[in-house]
Order: sequence, then C-alpha cells, then structure tokens
Amino acid sequence: MRIAPPLAAVPSPVLARTDPPLVAALPPEASCVDPPPPLVPLPTLTVAAPPRPAVPDPEPSSTAPELPVCDVPELKTRRPLDPAPPAFPLATRTAPPLAALPSPPVAA
Repeated sequence: MRIAPPLAAVPSPVLARTDPPLVAALPPEASCVDPPPPLVPLPTLTVAAPPRPAVPDPEPSSTAPELPVCDVPELKTRRPLDPAPPAFPLATRTAPPLAALPSPPVAA
C-alpha cells in the first residue's frame, strides 16, 4: 500500500524580527533569608579524657652507661691474622708453550 504525498503546499511561517530590549533587566533585590532550622539538634562537643590508672606514677630513674676501659676501641688495637700457609706448594713444573699459535685471518 502506497500513500501519495499531499499535493497542496504548506505555507511557511511568517518571519518576525524582534530587536533585543534596550534597557537591561535589573538584578533581583538581595534577599536575606536564613536557612530553616535543622530537624534534629546538632551534636554537642564532648571531650572525654581516659581515666587515670589507680597505681601511682613510677619514680624516674636513670642509669649511666658503663665507661670503656680504654679510649681506643678494641677492634682497632688488634692486628689482622696471618694468612694460612697454602695446602700444596705453588711450584709449576710445566713449561709454557713457546711455539707461536696461528692467528685468525684479518678481515679487510
């Protein structure tokens, strides 16, 4: 089923030219309206310190550190230990090869 388009032309709306107002709109007057009161009362500030212990405070005590025996630290007065002798003698009995070994070719 095909519907044919209407044959009568629909008129376009008339163009209307309106100029902006010459006088600027005045801002609204300042209003001083307080917000409504809260529905529930605000909490009050409560500062509660923890209870003090039932025992008296300990008496302050101080102990001086033990004084060193000498002014020089012990680690600096010792000499290092001598190294242990090797387990086997270090004598080499094999002579190194004296023949020249071939070198790889030089890339040019």
